[in-house]
Amino acid sequence: AAGDSIYPTSLLYFIMEPYRALGWKLVLHILAGGFFMYGWVKALGLHRGAALLAGLAWLLAPVIVTLVLPGNDGKLMVFSLAPAVFWAARRLFDDPGPRTAAWLAMAVGVTCLTTQFQTSYFLFLAVGCFAGVMLLLPPAKDGGEEGFGVSDSPRPFPKRAITFGVFLAAAVLGAATAAVQLVPAADYVTDASRRIRTTTEATPEEALAYSSSFSLHPEEVLSLVVPEFIGNGAADAEWGRQTYWGRNSLKYNHEYIGVAILLLALFALVHRPRMVRERWFFLGLGVVALLFALGQHTPVWRVFYAVVPGISLFRVPSLSAFLVSFSATTLFAFGVDDLLRGRVQGSFFQGPRGKAGLLFVGGLVLLLILQVSGVLLSVWTSGIHTGMLPYQQQALANLTPHLTSGFLFAALLAAATLGVAWSWREGRVPVVAALGLLGTLLVVDLGRVDAPFIQTLDFHAWSAADNNVRTLQQLQETQPPFRVLDARGAQSVVLGMHGLDLVAGHHPNDLSRFRDLTGL
Repeated sequence: AAGDSIYPTSLLYFIMEPYRALGWKLVLHILAGGFFMYGWVKALGLHRGAALLAGLAWLLAPVIVTLVLPGNDGKLMVFSLAPAVFWAARRLFDDPGPRTAAWLAMAVGVTCLTTQFQTSYFLFLAVGCFAGVMLLLPPAKDGGEEGFGVSDSPRPFPKRAITFGVFLAAAVLGAATAAVQLVPAADYVTDASRRIRTTTEATPEEALAYSSSFSLHPEEVLSLVVPEFIGNGAADAEWGRQTYWGRNSLKYNHEYIGVAILLLALFALVHRPRMVRERWFFLGLGVVALLFALGQHTPVWRVFYAVVPGISLFRVPSLSAFLVSFSATTLFAFGVDDLLRGRVQGSFFQGPRGKAGLLFVGGLVLLLILQVSGVLLSVWTSGIHTGMLPYQQQALANLTPHLTSGFLFAALLAAATLGVAWSWREGRVPVVAALGLLGTLLVVDLGRVDAPFIQTLDFHAWSAADNNVRTLQQLQETQPPFRVLDARGAQSVVLGMHGLDLVAGHHPNDLSRFRDLTGL
């Protein structure tokens, strides 16, 4: 597999050492994601302050940043590019023409070249649905309280239909520019991959079990609000070291959305003075993506599995969680925009935003009380996550001392966010100060989850041969033929870095025909 060898950032490998190129590739994509989110929110016509905070939120989004620890660069790259594809689609519908069509084609093509086809597929489905909404449902008048697209559109349907046709053509053109990656990949997953035994050639039961593996579970859903609740397997924090008690075999990343983001996204839904169509769409997208990520816990994933082409070839439904975070961040931008544009009318806490905010904070306080009393975990382990295995019970025991502080921090952070919104709307703090305070809360909220997943090491010290390796190297030189059996696992290739020949030590991604030939 060539991986992302023809992706633009692969040029880094020609100008620096590979380990530095990999690090810079991740850093540049995380930074670019923030700028793309800024551009996407501005393309929606929202306030610059809202775009700035949304860009900061996406730059720090745990669903992206925590992928650094397991080294999932392909997923990270697609997640970072997601707002760029939405941005290009929006610009095409707002100003159809060769330039915006070329921009969309480029965004699609670059995303395909990441070679993370599953997450790209999810992204393109979402953008396609967004384009369909802009085609079929005209926008409501700005400043009104109309329902979902009930007013006349400034552009008649025939013109919108032509634009939609240009959208499809640009998307196909973009995919065609990446055909050198797409065509072999399509052949591989349907005919050549070893995994066809678990998809196209599996029994219905085996295929269903495979495709639904590594979904989210109810525990992960609560951790979208209180990140400590699910724990982790390798994060560099007390709450994240061997504390994952969920139902998947491992957990090295996090899908946490952010309390401040969720609270202001809620503001965007309870009071909708403008752009109702877009708000409802991203609410729907976030809900559907979350239900899909839950796999067989809900019927939504099963419907997609049966109806949408290609879904049966994938596993890990939880990958769709990036669309949940993206939708929440977009709605967060709407919430900030509403606060910036709105006029003070009566007491903040007598209005819909204030009441919704108090309800949100109250819900977190209630969860805190249930956690402190022991009721929450008792109900969860007896009625939701039953039949826990001994290692899961031990992980939960390791995590329990950190749960109360996690719920307490979430409640305090929500209260602080609500306090900033109240002060802002009541005219007690200027706009610049309010934006600064919200930005600080975002950094504290998201940064505390991101930080444990960023572990910096000196490469040369990490890769240096120890006494055992040097002994094996000498034996290989003096007693050929010589091969090493690594007891850490058949897929361990660490010793290969030191030039040692291994008995096993490769990831079993052989072509299916080769596995048939060798009897594997």
